[in-house]
Parts: sequence; C-alpha cells; structure tokens
Amino acid sequence: MKKTTVQYVKLTLRFFKEEDQWIGECLETGISTYGDTIEEVQKELPDLIAMHFNAVEEMGDIGQYLKENQIKMVAAEIPDQVSINAPYLPGAIYEQYYKDIVIA
Repeated sequence: MKKTTVQYVKLTLRFFKEEDQWIGECLETGISTYGDTIEEVQKELPDLIAMHFNAVEEMGDIGQYLKENQIKMVAAEIPDQVSINAPYLPGAIYEQYYKDIVIA
C-alpha cells in the first residue's frame, strides 16, 4: 500500500484518573476534557482538538497559532510507530494524535 505525504502536527495526549473521573489533556495545546470512562475521554479529546484547530484555521491564524504554541508542522508520511517524550505521571496513558493541517 502506497503511503501519502501530508502536512500534519503530532500532538501528545495524556489520560489519567483523578478520584472517580478520567481526564484527558493535550500537552501541546492545553485542551482537556473529563468523563466517567477512559473510552469516553479518548473519543472526546481528539474531537475537541479537531474543533479547535478547525476554528483557528477558519480565522486564518493557523501559522501564528502553531508558532506561538511551539507546535511544529511536518510534511511527511505519518509513521506507523512513534516514541513519546513526555513528563512522567504515574498511572497515565499516553497516545499520539495526528491532525492534518492545511495552510492556504
């Protein structure tokens, strides 16, 4: 299968339990959410990130937003495997999230 080269940002998502709630946060953007189950939070957080990036794109400020938040855009094939470099939080679950970016 041929891979397609795209422009994307790689974001780190962290999920952890605090008392009886699961919390999910994107370390690069600060976007977060919470819920009763990890599955609920794992589904909702990428949706919130996508809505946020779409709003920034619609305003035409995506380049400035990425620069201000030190988020690097990559033009390459999305890798099959990645390594995660993030602060350690006991019991946390880390995932990579890729968001395609279009700069007009």
